[in-house]
Amino acid sequence: MLFELPTWVTAHVEGLAYAYAIWNGDAEEQVIGWALAAVLALDIVLLHANPHLGVEIISVMIELGVGLSVALRSDKAWPLLYASAALACALTVFAQIIHPVSLWAYVTGKFVWYYLECLILVIGASRAAAERRRHAHLPAQPAAA
Repeated sequence: MLFELPTWVTAHVEGLAYAYAIWNGDAEEQVIGWALAAVLALDIVLLHANPHLGVEIISVMIELGVGLSVALRSDKAWPLLYASAALACALTVFAQIIHPVSLWAYVTGKFVWYYLECLILVIGASRAAAERRRHAHLPAQPAAA
């Protein structure tokens, strides 16, 4: 038996993940959250109107570019994991162009990497929120004399 979620379910789950990262994250999480929200809007508007790999290339290049720029500027470890998942997602799209496989295999491979990106982003945002809560409970340091 084959079960497929409607596209609106996955779009809502992705939107909630990005909103969580924007709301609870530090600067790194917010930048990637806004970029992925823009990519989601781009996909909803353009991909459903005219589905082709050109839109996919633009969206994965935005994800990869933002992910790499945040990973190279951040002192946190999770942006590097995010950038590697974004690279794998981009390579999946380019591999489909070079050597096409069945649509089911391509979409499955792309979504595995894409949802791994979302999971890494949510974990990064929750760790940033936990770190802020931890530092909020610490007593203030006395000034050095």
